[in-house]
Amino acid sequence: MTITSFDWAIVGAGPAGLAVVGKLIDHGIDPKKIAWIDPEFKVGDLGTKWHNVSSNTRVGLFIKFLNGCSAFNYQSVAKKFEIEKLDPLSTCPLSIAAAPLQWITNHLKDKVNLFNGKVQQLKLENRLWEITLAN
Repeated sequence: MTITSFDWAIVGAGPAGLAVVGKLIDHGIDPKKIAWIDPEFKVGDLGTKWHNVSSNTRVGLFIKFLNGCSAFNYQSVAKKFEIEKLDPLSTCPLSIAAAPLQWITNHLKDKVNLFNGKVQQLKLENRLWEITLAN
């Protein structure tokens, strides 16, 4: 069993997990003090289960999210994603939103400590959380 210590642990790589990682880095947290845990790093259920579902979120809000964290570095994307060609007041299939979110995931994965797996147990002892992964 390997025991490693981090100041921050984010469980999940869906949009909420992306936002947390991005905002922590934006607020000056050293990325090497962040543990990011997910079994796949494929934008959570949005990226793995709901691709063909139509979103009820407007394109403009997705664009705002993509540009919402400096750490995302989204403005540096070499190729523009399909979502940027759409009317900001319209909605779109989730697959169109998932593509740039996957790009951001891949970008952030290079900055923080990654753990591929599912959390099996959380235990608080002496004011420290211990996270055990299933694998």
